[in-house]
Amino acid sequence: MEPKTIKDVDNSKLEELLTEFSNHQKKETMNQIVPLLGKTRVLMQANFPPEFDRNQLKGAKAGQPIKLPAGVKPVPAILKSNEGGHFFGVYTGHGELPQENKFPFVLDMAFLDCCKLAQRAKLEGIVVNAFSQNVTFKKPAIEAFVKEFAAGGNGPKVPGKEVKMTQEQFHDVTRRNIELHLLPKILFEKKEEGFDSLCEGGEKVIAEIFSDPYKKVQGLNSPYKSADFSMMDLNITEDLGLIRIDLPQKGAHPGHCKRVYITYSESSDLIQYYTIHMPKSDEEAMLGCVIEVEDGKTKHEILEPAPNESAEMQKIMELSEQVVKSRI
Repeated sequence: MEPKTIKDVDNSKLEELLTEFSNHQKKETMNQIVPLLGKTRVLMQANFPPEFDRNQLKGAKAGQPIKLPAGVKPVPAILKSNEGGHFFGVYTGHGELPQENKFPFVLDMAFLDCCKLAQRAKLEGIVVNAFSQNVTFKKPAIEAFVKEFAAGGNGPKVPGKEVKMTQEQFHDVTRRNIELHLLPKILFEKKEEGFDSLCEGGEKVIAEIFSDPYKKVQGLNSPYKSADFSMMDLNITEDLGLIRIDLPQKGAHPGHCKRVYITYSESSDLIQYYTIHMPKSDEEAMLGCVIEVEDGKTKHEILEPAPNESAEMQKIMELSEQVVKSRI
């Protein structure tokens, strides 16, 4: 029996494979992902159609389901890539939905239907979990999905030994994954031990964490050395410690973190992880955080425009103390 809603499916295995593929780009991993996509359901954000009069929603309560008038259909949200391409963004669970870009509707759809919709809309493709694994399926793959899945198959196989990407693309994907997933995941799991390890090992430990994914890639050395990082740790209070890490400017792109702040509360045994992002030339830097969702999963959220660098630490201290107090 086909699942009727996303509550009827378990996407945990799919999410594990998406993370694995995001890290290592192995065609064997993709060939495990594709059959799971063909059988699952995903979420897609959507907006009101432009002709809809929102005055019809007076009296509707936030968070409560609403019934649209006959003939009115939500318009799926579109993601725009740095190169200007347009994609549908789909998400394997509610925990993957972006918190900073909320839309009035969340559509629960079969992945195959999303592929058909992308074809009709003449988009460049579909991005799965854009704010975590960020795995993209472009137009040729979508066309192959529709053909294979509609025929009852398990989806197309990825040809060749590996999915190819340039060194620059690999560096970009790997750095984003380390900054927003791997490093905070290590700290959330090890808590005080992980925090103390960073304090004691300093730049050498950070460089090792950033270099570790490259050990599994033949012919590609890590671009990171200890001297590329700068780290400072201090005690804010008797209970709360803070680490500031300035990340390499070499090879950095808009969206990468230029600094991260980590705090640890001994009384709450609580790690907090904050990010300062490198902006595009016409945008301002943003302050974000990575939170632990469940079962080792992490989620990145944008909080607000970042303060001046001289005021960053004070802002992180205030946010951290507020969170600790809320746990008491």
